[in-house]
Amino acid sequence: MTDEDWPRTGRDLGGWTQDEAVAYEVACELLTGMVAWCSSDIAKEEQQTAPDVDHIHALEEEIGRYERERRQLDPADHDEVARVTQMYGAKLRAHYAELRATDEDPS
Repeated sequence: MTDEDWPRTGRDLGGWTQDEAVAYEVACELLTGMVAWCSSDIAKEEQQTAPDVDHIHALEEEIGRYERERRQLDPADHDEVARVTQMYGAKLRAHYAELRATDEDPS
């Protein structure tokens, strides 16, 4: 692959190992999951009779942070990929466990 093939990082990815590629994709998907969680919370808030606009704006800003973090994530930065995976993996597991416990559909 060339830089043109991979717009997220602009790096030549020809030297990736399979483990690096998988770890990077997992981290990216977890960040996507965080965006989805915020989007779901925004939709729920917007359905309220008196939506909390400040809360909605805070969630939109949070989405922006997750999207920036995903764009800036460097597959060669193993420590950062591991941090993202550990932090957001734990948050999403807890979130989905809570949804299951309250019988909400996490999908």
